[in-house]
Amino acid sequence: QDGERVAVAKSLADLYGFEVGERLNLSTAKGKKDYQIIAIVDDSGAEPRGIYIDRKHFEADWRYHVVDYYSLILDETANQDRVMQQIKQSLGSRYLIDVIPASSIAVKAAAVMTNSFRLGQILSLCFVLIALLGFASVGKEKLYALKKKFRLLTYLGASQTFILKLFMGQMVIRTLLASLLSLSLGGLVSFLCIQALRYNGRYSINWVLPFQTYVYLLGLTAVVLLGLTLWSARALRKL
Repeated sequence: QDGERVAVAKSLADLYGFEVGERLNLSTAKGKKDYQIIAIVDDSGAEPRGIYIDRKHFEADWRYHVVDYYSLILDETANQDRVMQQIKQSLGSRYLIDVIPASSIAVKAAAVMTNSFRLGQILSLCFVLIALLGFASVGKEKLYALKKKFRLLTYLGASQTFILKLFMGQMVIRTLLASLLSLSLGGLVSFLCIQALRYNGRYSINWVLPFQTYVYLLGLTAVVLLGLTLWSARALRKL
């Protein structure tokens, strides 16, 4: 309000250790001037590490009067394409301008956010899949151990029906535990890695996998381990 206050991007504050209440000395058209930092703001856009100041005071201190953008709200009966064409004809010969409808900006903004989240989602998915493969490998080793035990039960006279029921029950429990543990461990590791990426970079947004992704992964793990269980059960019938 008094022209000596600014907001600083979080990435810039993290880089130089700026905090709210500190004074920031900047070179202006009027010479060196101190500004008080009144806010630290997230910066997930295309221009990171920015310093934000009221436009009126920016023009006064830097003597910079170039218009960055302006917006128009059209009447419902107005023809958007015709208005855009008239603006281009009127100002296009004097200024290098882009005339963009709000709907197009919304689509571009959504695409930017989608691309930003995609990196974290891929990273999360990689760690979860690694955990799934690890538990599947452990489950395979456990299958061989169980088959040895069931051979002993068969030798001691246990019925094949009893052995199969015992085997299927244990494998169902192991499948559920392996799936839940792998998703939990993979999610935790990916979360820690993403936080490290955010801390060391300029990103201020959180990346998470959609809930349905975890459901699909849980189902996929269950199907794989169940298939392995049925294959082993067929092998047990031949004992």
